[in-house]
Amino acid sequence: MSQGNKPVVTMLSPAEIELVRLLREPGTSAIRARVKVVVEGLLMAAREPFCPEKPCPQAPGECERCSQTLRVLEGLEAMEQQIKGLPGA
Repeated sequence: MSQGNKPVVTMLSPAEIELVRLLREPGTSAIRARVKVVVEGLLMAAREPFCPEKPCPQAPGECERCSQTLRVLEGLEAMEQQIKGLPGA
């Protein structure tokens, strides 16, 4: 994060530091590379929702596109819980 050529210093939580580390490291496996692509897509969606009208004319999550995005996120959250339950996780 920089404004022009000036670095911006901010305090990051441990989870944010881990996310930055993940995004900066080159993918060393097919799974890691795919996770990185998904995380980058999620960050883009968080910054700029996929609603075709910007800003969304309805309350967040009420248009069809926003509702679809929320359902996908719910599926990802459920998958995360499944992955945490795998042996060795």
